Amino acid sequence: MTRIDFYIHVDNQLHTLCTLAAKALAKDVRMMILTPDAQTTDRVDKGLWSQPAIGFLPHCRAGHRLASVTPIIVDHVAEPVVHEQVLTDTAHYADLVLPATTSMEHLDLYRSFGQLTLQLAQPVLPPQGEAKSNWEAFTLLSRAMGVAQAHYARGDEGLIREFLAKGDASVRSITWEQLARDGWARVALPRPYRPFADGAPTPSGKVEFYAASLECHGLPALPTYVPLAEGPERRELTARFPLQCIVPPNRFFLNSSFSQSALLRRRQGTATAMLAPADAAARGIGEGDTVLVESARGSARFAARITDATRPGVVVIEGIWWHRFSPGGRGVNVLTSDRVADLGGGPAFHSNLVEVHKA
Repeated sequence: MTRIDFYIHVDNQLHTLCTLAAKALAKDVRMMILTPDAQTTDRVDKGLWSQPAIGFLPHCRAGHRLASVTPIIVDHVAEPVVHEQVLTDTAHYADLVLPATTSMEHLDLYRSFGQLTLQLAQPVLPPQGEAKSNWEAFTLLSRAMGVAQAHYARGDEGLIREFLAKGDASVRSITWEQLARDGWARVALPRPYRPFADGAPTPSGKVEFYAASLECHGLPALPTYVPLAEGPERRELTARFPLQCIVPPNRFFLNSSFSQSALLRRRQGTATAMLAPADAAARGIGEGDTVLVESARGSARFAARITDATRPGVVVIEGIWWHRFSPGGRGVNVLTSDRVADLGGGPAFHSNLVEVHKA
């Protein structure tokens, strides 16, 4: 299967990009470097000519006459393009929206957490209108740009066959024909599967309550309480934003999915901010009042819901209503930070201080 690595929060993005490009070039891999704008394209262009220190990385722009024989192509998107199934908030920013297939319209191979099977999903209806799968869209792009054509020429079935044939021992015994016939197959692991029977994947081989390896990441070796970046200990922040805002999913949406459904929006009612009775009373807020919730990053309007299910000092805003379906055209994401957690790099949506005012 295709592997995608994400490099975020690197100290020098241009240096990292050039280093990765050099590694790919050493493996005789052609690549397309796509930037967000002309200024960034110019910076990358100059960087590739000057790195490494005693050489350069051969490259050109997409429209250059030598683009078809040059290993690195650098260019930017003149107009935002989105490949989507529905008109999300992101799609509304785009100048061009390319229709994407749903899982019912294209071939795919699924694996998931917590179970030991692979599932082959066959399309049950043809692509609707001009919709194309991710694989088909990038196949057309690779053909137009002369990049990675051999890779995409294998087709989606060919890619799955290669994954099975060249994967590790857990999948090499599974064939395409078996999946096509049965729809699923268990990977070749023992029954019962005890991955830690011979030790944990730690330096000591044991479950470590004191983990010296965490110190390498600037974290305490012994689990301890670390104050939130935005929490009650941050007195300079709580003086202005005294309430902790958490953003769990509501029962009609799935995170940011399904907000496009008018039926589900009607069932949910409206975007609400749930407050404890004492916090609401202190601010003169009643049930159903329109409130303005403000953080250091922005503000958005919600309908107040007063409930003793919310702890004092906490505001609960169930997500995620898309911006254009939210009062005032701004949803809860204008309040939350895009900061990542110190351990694991996960989102820090719930480390979020706010204040609530009656609008």
